Amino acid sequence: MLPRFCPLRLPAFGCIGPPVLIGDPTTRLFLEKAQYLGGLMASTLVEHKTGSKGGAAVPGDALDHATKQLGSAGAPLLQALSPEVRDSIQRIGATAKESE
Repeated sequence: MLPRFCPLRLPAFGCIGPPVLIGDPTTRLFLEKAQYLGGLMASTLVEHKTGSKGGAAVPGDALDHATKQLGSAGAPLLQALSPEVRDSIQRIGATAKESE
């Protein structure tokens, strides 16, 4: 039986845990960072929607930091893609930034 590890507990969602069954450490790290960022975003949205201040507020810099960590964790995965696919992803990212 796997140990129960809960890095982020959200009242509305329960435990947001790491994907411990993923064997590749690079992929596992990316998924852990993605889950953590998702948990922070969900917590922020729930607090914003309900106007609740019962839990600890998630400052914007925590979201920024988690987003940067996710990008860093994903960089090695992007390197495994073909140059054409990487170029497509960069074009999508550039288009998204232009629409901000």
